[in-house]
Amino acid sequence: MHAFDFSRSTWELVEYTGTVEPSELDSQTANLWEVPSEEGDPKVYMIVFGGFIGGKIGDYTNQVMKYDFQEKSWEVLFANQPDAHPSYPYKRMGHGAAIIKDSLYIFGGTDSDLRFGDLWTFDLVNKAWKQIVVEGLAPEVNTFFP
Repeated sequence: MHAFDFSRSTWELVEYTGTVEPSELDSQTANLWEVPSEEGDPKVYMIVFGGFIGGKIGDYTNQVMKYDFQEKSWEVLFANQPDAHPSYPYKRMGHGAAIIKDSLYIFGGTDSDLRFGDLWTFDLVNKAWKQIVVEGLAPEVNTFFP
């Protein structure tokens, strides 16, 4: 993982500790999650969902990972699942994602064969997925959001 230093206009390699190491990904999403703390300043994490796993694997993922900026460590919140199931989203890349309070929301994406138009939420505290059934007019099936 790399971080961009805006004051020096340079990229820096981010070192991390622990045994959990993220896969080489592209077309994943990464969102910041702020969690209130008793010390005053919130804890800030990066939540990474989905993407295409590069290297020798060459597959899509539906994994959710959390990077702790203070501890410099990764944690898997939801492990990659190989098969489709109604209790979690199918593996994908090119989706849209946002975090509101303690929930990650994802919409759309693709696995190259299918383009998804589904909406899911992942409870970041309880580590559970829930599909949101949209009533009325839904947005078009979309991938690679601007």
